[in-house]
Amino acid sequence: MSRKVNEIQKVCKELKIDFKVLSKSESINIINKVFDKYKISKKSGHLAIYSDKSFSISTEDNEFTYSINLDDEPVYVFFDQDNYERDQVTLIGNGQKLGMIMENSFGIEYFVTNTDFTYVLSVNWYVIEGIGSVVSWMKNLVREK
Repeated sequence: MSRKVNEIQKVCKELKIDFKVLSKSESINIINKVFDKYKISKKSGHLAIYSDKSFSISTEDNEFTYSINLDDEPVYVFFDQDNYERDQVTLIGNGQKLGMIMENSFGIEYFVTNTDFTYVLSVNWYVIEGIGSVVSWMKNLVREK
């Protein structure tokens, strides 16, 4: 397992948040499904969606709080796909707790989607970019500022 997956596991255990590390074949299937559905082109480096249908908010202002807007449902989390983090997916039991997990982790860039694939978010050092069902609440976050 990669450093990032180990970090997520450690934090989830400490915070008593349900999680599961998926098999390599399950992970590859999920990652490919997300990338194909949303035409993700920036899969490494500073992760991004780069779509005219996506919307971005500041990571600095929202990194640890945006996830409270997600539904209370399981989410898949995965990372840069051009290094040793590739082909690894972690299932987190409640997406709303993702901010809490990341607040207790060391600077991780990642993708997140729900198990129905109704959205995908890319989180990098600069922006949280979303496409699909998350765009409406992301726009509301900007209006509230």
